[in-house]
Amino acid sequence: MKQLLFVVHGRLKNSRKWKRISQLMANQTQWSCVTAFTEYAGHAIELVRSNLEKVKFDAVVACGGDGTLNECVNGIMLSKSKVPLGILAMGTGNDFVKSLKMRGSWNDLIEVIETWNTLSCDVMRLKSNGGLRYGINVSDIGIGGEVVQRMARDRRWLGSFLTYQKNIVKSFLSFKSKQMILRLDDGPEFSQNLFMLAASNAAWFGSGLCIDPEAQLNDGLLNIVVVEDISLLEYLGQLPFLRRGERLKHPTVSYRQSQTMALLSEGWPIDCDGEFIGFTPLTIDLMEGGVNILIPRIITAVP
Repeated sequence: MKQLLFVVHGRLKNSRKWKRISQLMANQTQWSCVTAFTEYAGHAIELVRSNLEKVKFDAVVACGGDGTLNECVNGIMLSKSKVPLGILAMGTGNDFVKSLKMRGSWNDLIEVIETWNTLSCDVMRLKSNGGLRYGINVSDIGIGGEVVQRMARDRRWLGSFLTYQKNIVKSFLSFKSKQMILRLDDGPEFSQNLFMLAASNAAWFGSGLCIDPEAQLNDGLLNIVVVEDISLLEYLGQLPFLRRGERLKHPTVSYRQSQTMALLSEGWPIDCDGEFIGFTPLTIDLMEGGVNILIPRIITAVP
């Protein structure tokens, strides 16, 4: 019988949603599980590391949003484990599962445990003044880092998408573009006017916005999206394209690919998978096949 470690965001502990899942877990007989609830930011990293050191689990299941998923990825990477990662999407954004063409539901989880089919997924390795961090979805430098700092302080009573848009509007009113020094792969350093730079391993972020529909989880490449400058009104005009999963058609937006990226200028906030992790300078490289994700057998290519 397989043994699974369920790492659950602490705010779900007394929720009706989790009580329903707990009952479903208790009624199944295909696998056993250990449940660990987070108590503070970063706790899931510690829970995964400590539990994997003590017990030979067959899989870790991240139960929460993209932040919980990110922390579980970090716990697996820091423990140097190859244990596969399952996803029970119970957060506010749940963007990563969109790139997998999954809902991250209980039925999805049952299916992936039955088939035990995995996708070898690339992992971003980020080094900044905040230390070492791993990312699996999107790292957003500039206004995106500003937005996630505001999101961390917001109560989100409007719901995830509207709260995100509200904080984008607030950030637009204060955040300004500036010249930044960049380097892609082993190329020369160059100066670029930046409002935002997104290094994408996956396609979706920001509670339902597609940063780059051509980003793939297992191609060994970062998709770099550069926004030199854009007004609030122009952003609102581009929003339908982001929601539909289309590349933007704006003169200050460009798309590139690289295996490594360095933003050498100081002082810009960094978002990694929806979490504020520090300020630039920042280097990102890609660890091909860094983590194995449990997925339904029907998925043949991502995206």
